[in-house]
Amino acid sequence: MLKLSECVKTAEAADILGASQNTLRKWAEQVKLPMDRNPANGSFLAW
Repeated sequence: MLKLSECVKTAEAADILGASQNTLRKWAEQVKLPMDRNPANGSFLAW
């Protein structure tokens, strides 16, 4: 299980990668990008 300190929010990752949040979500659905969902806070990306 990932720790929150090992993850970034979807918006932060989008800024880093120069892509939209929706693009990151699509990449996660296509298993191109690891993404976990935190039920309390929303989506986080694992890096």
